[in-house]
Amino acid sequence: MQLKLNDLAEVIAKIGSIAGGLLFASLLIRYFVQLGKNDPQRYFDVSPLASEQTLSFFMQDVERKGNSLREHSHHRCDSRGRRRS
Repeated sequence: MQLKLNDLAEVIAKIGSIAGGLLFASLLIRYFVQLGKNDPQRYFDVSPLASEQTLSFFMQDVERKGNSLREHSHHRCDSRGRRRS
């Protein structure tokens, strides 16, 4: 069973490597074609408002998870994970 899983993992890794190589090659070709046309698009244009909203969303998520962890850490548990008073 383990040998079959190892073989499957190798096939998946090869397929992933081939897909990654093809993607890299196509993006490299696209870059050089655009560079040859004097039209390189090498940046990702994002408005400052969108950046602030994204950052705010992740900060709120981290804060919520931190509060949740603090609430759970106040409860004492026995060796089986059950709460004690």
